[in-house]
Amino acid sequence: MEGSSDHRDLVKYLILIILVLGVGYFLFSYFNKSQTEIYKFSGEIVSIEGNSITLYGVFVGPIETIPERLSEPRNFSFEVGESTTFKKLETFMPSWESINAAGTVTESGAIIGSYSSNDLVNLEGEGSLEDLVASIERGAISVEVEFDSSIHNSSSEVASHVSYHILVSSDLAPSSDQTQ
Repeated sequence: MEGSSDHRDLVKYLILIILVLGVGYFLFSYFNKSQTEIYKFSGEIVSIEGNSITLYGVFVGPIETIPERLSEPRNFSFEVGESTTFKKLETFMPSWESINAAGTVTESGAIIGSYSSNDLVNLEGEGSLEDLVASIERGAISVEVEFDSSIHNSSSEVASHVSYHILVSSDLAPSSDQTQ
């Protein structure tokens, strides 16, 4: 009977050891996991060198997911690869002459110009790294980058998707037959 009691004690100790190891592994995994999951960054282009792009901007996500220490604008660099997709939006701004022509004159003679954003010409399409580089001279560009995995505390991430929006001066606007 003593052997049976020793056998039960051994089984109890083995179960206890397995439970302690399981709980320890869970706690270790939980506390070592990055608590901040960030998958987007948005900003303006600082530089493009080869497949590496540096933006000045902010991490993007629900407000409660971005810690205060990460909410300040900063430089952020990332890589683009063969699987990175690009989307481009071009918005053609009206000329100062057309804004003034649509405006009103105040009592002092100043012209208060205006335009409706609904009247702006927008062209949407596929983009590319080469097009992004070529577009830098065309106008102000804002960029939003998405990643498949969290970019928090990451040293080198490859973007899964890059969206860029170019505000183009009216001097470079396409003719009406190009927008059809």
